[in-house]
Amino acid sequence: MEPQVLRVIPHSEIFLVVIAIFVTGLIMQLFIATHIVHTIENSIFNRIPLLRQIYFSIKQLTHALNPSDQITFKYVVHVPFSSPGTYALGFLTNYIHPHLAPHRDIPYVSVFVPTTPNPTTGFYLVVPEKDCRILDITRQEAMTMIISGGILQPEIDNHQE
Repeated sequence: MEPQVLRVIPHSEIFLVVIAIFVTGLIMQLFIATHIVHTIENSIFNRIPLLRQIYFSIKQLTHALNPSDQITFKYVVHVPFSSPGTYALGFLTNYIHPHLAPHRDIPYVSVFVPTTPNPTTGFYLVVPEKDCRILDITRQEAMTMIISGGILQPEIDNHQE
């Protein structure tokens, strides 16, 4: 015997299947998938030296670039790097405590400059805050520029300047 709801709504069985799949996926994600991911991380990725470094570096980078994570990379900046007149694209990560700064009377910041094309490695710089130029682009746009070696750039409205 078919329930009355299935007779009233045309093709209601399709909606029921979609809802069942959604609920099953939600349950899997909340309870089972997290356990499976942790098991795989601990049993496979954590035991193979080279794979462990690559996997966890990419995982940390992905977490750092998550748009909801506003703490890790505060700003995208240009900083002097390598030689006079040369600049690198980097991420301002924190402000340096005066006791850790090279000169206590000048404010310094921590900047991470990722390398191209593998942004999971890079350089950690302590730079005077006045030498950092904050850019008005997202962290994802900056990472796209870095990974592509500058080939891909964000679309900037030329009328803003």
